[in-house]
Amino acid sequence: MSQVPKILIVEDSYFNQVLVESLLNSWGIGTTICKNAEDALSNLANEHFELVILDLMMPGMDGFEFLSKKKQLNDSTPVIVVSAKADEKSIERTRELGAIDFLVKPFRSEKFKTLITKHLNQQEA
Repeated sequence: MSQVPKILIVEDSYFNQVLVESLLNSWGIGTTICKNAEDALSNLANEHFELVILDLMMPGMDGFEFLSKKKQLNDSTPVIVVSAKADEKSIERTRELGAIDFLVKPFRSEKFKTLITKHLNQQEA
């Protein structure tokens, strides 16, 4: 990659924010954290990101509503959902709303890295 990729983390849990940010930063990836979906939509409108890491269960606007609003705005930034809410209906709904992948919490860092690398590499191609 010619420049440092940047990922938007949309997560209300401080513990999960720190975990995901630490992993991504240790792999040379820049990050911006949003504690809620409203702030994330604002960041997407004003800044370029290679990927969005999205939690589903957040107070206020949840991840489903975020995906729906993002789709209405014709934002093409790929979204990977990382959530403990992993029933088939939720996973299918995220895909219908435009998410490119889904990772179940808790996750192994190796699996997370493989997923991130795969999607960043697809954008380079």
